[in-house]
Amino acid sequence: MGVLNSGEYANDSFVATAHRPADPKVQARIKELVEQARSLEEKRLAANAKDVDALYARGVTRGQLSTYTALVERSWYAALKSAVGARNDHEQVLELSPDYTDAKLIVGAHNYVLGSLPWGVKILVKVIGQGGNKDKGIRYLREAAAGSGETSTDAKIVLLLFLRREHKYPEALEIADALVPQYPQNLLIALEQGNLLRASGRNSEAASAYQRILQSGRDGLYPDLHYELAALSLGDLLRAQKDYAGAASAYEQVNQIQKPDPERGVPTGITNPELFGPAERILHRGRKPMYCNYCGKVIQDDAHLCAYCGTRVGGVIGRKRLLRSRTNRKIAGVCAGFAEYFDLDVTLVRVLWLILLFWPPCIGLVSYLIAWIVMPEEPEMHPVPVGQQQVTNP
Repeated sequence: MGVLNSGEYANDSFVATAHRPADPKVQARIKELVEQARSLEEKRLAANAKDVDALYARGVTRGQLSTYTALVERSWYAALKSAVGARNDHEQVLELSPDYTDAKLIVGAHNYVLGSLPWGVKILVKVIGQGGNKDKGIRYLREAAAGSGETSTDAKIVLLLFLRREHKYPEALEIADALVPQYPQNLLIALEQGNLLRASGRNSEAASAYQRILQSGRDGLYPDLHYELAALSLGDLLRAQKDYAGAASAYEQVNQIQKPDPERGVPTGITNPELFGPAERILHRGRKPMYCNYCGKVIQDDAHLCAYCGTRVGGVIGRKRLLRSRTNRKIAGVCAGFAEYFDLDVTLVRVLWLILLFWPPCIGLVSYLIAWIVMPEEPEMHPVPVGQQQVTNP
């Protein structure tokens, strides 16, 4: 479904990125197993409210349900509710047993995520009694990764993602280099190693990493896994270096792989520009493509933010006045106005406001109505007739 590709979470674009729907039978089975686990956990906690193992198990169940609900069902409010419950359970575990290192995975991840929010969003989250600290989150994850418990490997993988977001590539690569030989059939870890090498500017090593993945895939090391992602990543890398022939060769390797992932929109022929996205068609029309200065990937020529790494491109700056948007509104333009003012993804603002809407005592509704009344609407822009345009010579 694409939800386990770590590159999707190197920035906040995943909030608005949809994936293929899950199999209804699989969804039903997941929910059935969740209820079975909950029943067992609640039974033990009813007998002893301070049963550390039962508290930990319930936190794990809630944490996994939160991940599934957010990334697969895209139900952000339900996911937040489960995540808060998981964090509360594991914080209680650490109060009762400070050496219970496994509990630091969920607490650390939750702290980092909430601590990474833009300050404008942090205020909204703080209203519902939640908060986080990035440094504490990273510290807890390091302790969980260094432990010998069941969450050690999971903590290392989560830490990989967060360190990548923080641009701490040497530490992240050290973890990846240790995990790849430990889990040779884990495609995602191998891909992440290549992505980290590329992000740290070690392009030749990144290309070699992607080529190793492709060769391992041909040798049968990744059965039924979409290792064509390595060919796409290699093509993107070479294209960013303006090695278009090499990029074409890399993309063509996708066509040699059986059952490529249809969600990735892989090209089926480098010579046919109609089979490419907007950025690739630019190359065939002879126009210069627009690249992200940070990650090097080709982006749309009218983009304001890189869809891959989230870096602002071009000369766009945040709005200096808090105004209700006319052009990007769903109701009154309040969320779009806050997003433009604080330089946030408007979808993220809408999701958070929707959460506040259902959070007692309807904080979101009251604050939205107040903002609707207080915030002025942005001026309506009208085109100036050609005959009335004034041109000055600086």
